[in-house]
Amino acid sequence: MCSSLGGQTRNPYDLTQTPGGSSGGTGAGLAANYAMLGVGTDTVNSIRSPASANSIVGIRPTVGLVSRAGIIPYSSVQDAAGPMARTVTDAAKMLNVLAGYDTDDAATAWSAGHYY
Repeated sequence: MCSSLGGQTRNPYDLTQTPGGSSGGTGAGLAANYAMLGVGTDTVNSIRSPASANSIVGIRPTVGLVSRAGIIPYSSVQDAAGPMARTVTDAAKMLNVLAGYDTDDAATAWSAGHYY
């Protein structure tokens, strides 16, 4: 993770280690207590890798459980957005808020009525 404004994102626990995939900035920010919750986007491992690297919780939902509206897809059959948080409880509660049918993402029609 690198930006022309702020430089490379670092793992707050060990500045020599990676913060993990493309959602590493979100993971590092949560680990550094800049926020309580975050949303990561994932094609292969971009929620789970930052969660592991930054000692936080990341949930990579099944495609169709959470809307991908507004996300520029790398792979329409793999991309997903999911919650990232410091606790399992917070991540689960956020997933309940994110999950559901969205008319802007046809894949979410499969999840209607199939989640709690």
